[in-house]
Amino acid sequence: MAMDVTDAKLLKGIVLFAVLGLVVYYYPFSWPFESYQVLQEKMDRVQQEIEPVKGKFGEVYDPPPPNVWDPYAPASETEHLARMTTVAERKTEYEQVNAKLREEIAKLQKDSRMNFADWCTIPEAERQVGTYWITKYEVLCKALERETRNAGVILMDPYIGFNDVSNHTLTREQAQDELRKLHIADTIIRLCVKAKKEEEEEKRRAGLRPEAYMRIIKVVPQKSDKTGPQEPEINPEYDPKILNPNDKRFDKFVMKKYPEFIKQYPVEILLQCDLHSFRKFLQAVRTPGQFLVIRSLKVVSPLIQESQRNTLDYEQIKGDYAAIAGKDAMQTFGHEDSHIWVRLSASGMDFFEPKEPVVASQGEAGDDGVPSMFRKPGKGVKVEPAGH
Repeated sequence: MAMDVTDAKLLKGIVLFAVLGLVVYYYPFSWPFESYQVLQEKMDRVQQEIEPVKGKFGEVYDPPPPNVWDPYAPASETEHLARMTTVAERKTEYEQVNAKLREEIAKLQKDSRMNFADWCTIPEAERQVGTYWITKYEVLCKALERETRNAGVILMDPYIGFNDVSNHTLTREQAQDELRKLHIADTIIRLCVKAKKEEEEEKRRAGLRPEAYMRIIKVVPQKSDKTGPQEPEINPEYDPKILNPNDKRFDKFVMKKYPEFIKQYPVEILLQCDLHSFRKFLQAVRTPGQFLVIRSLKVVSPLIQESQRNTLDYEQIKGDYAAIAGKDAMQTFGHEDSHIWVRLSASGMDFFEPKEPVVASQGEAGDDGVPSMFRKPGKGVKVEPAGH
């Protein structure tokens, strides 16, 4: 039967829609629209890229509704509404979490901070800051000389590591830094005295004869330095074929440095003492408010096999002793089997607000308003080689 006009129009419409469907699906150009096939390929790529994000998201946040990650998953309107929160609720939650975090940071800083004496802070009304520092130094040296003598502790360097204190032209910041170094030296000497006294008292309570011995050969308060956290990461430019250590491609790892917010006040002390007094001294050094960072520790004794094999440390100690006591006094450089020589480098800490912006955590906006999850790696941090 021949087609009438209506059938012809219907057939043409079907063909037209079929052609239009093929064009929409396979359209090869990106203007004025993209084909369904291209959009589907883009969706698949996005799904692959989002896979690693899902794991990190789950470590911090509750799992979202299934259709958030999978557009083909059935959406549950009830579940979605149950999870919805207002901006005000989110802000309150954010502020509570940050307040708790600030409290934890403040507690950790308090436990780790060196308890500097009040006299380390120069009064605002004081104009002669250099004179203030020199006066405090002289008074403290006399007090330490008296206390060590009364405790039977030998303090060989009456200047406690400060060779020149005659500078009256120090700035307020310089004078305050010197006062903190003075506090460091004073503290570690008093800990030596405290350790010897405790050892003597312990022996007396046990009905034994006290044999504690403590000789402070040298105390050297060192220049304060600022530090911050560091984190190793893979060097994206690493090339195992590079043999030049000065080439940035030589190191497999680089250190990512964050803004500095820690100020360390290191001090080195050289002791000759008995083992039991040293144990008490070391325990006191590590208590809160004291020197929580031990940079290095060397113990030398004629009874230690390593000291017998390698005499370099022993010879260095003899040289330091001679520099303090004078070569003519080297006959006093004796020891008993129960004595050890200790070279300890410790550090007290203080904290300050970092001057550079800290890199925001994932999803948190930095100073430039860009969340770190969209930020290129390395922004806001310094990167240095960390070894091959």
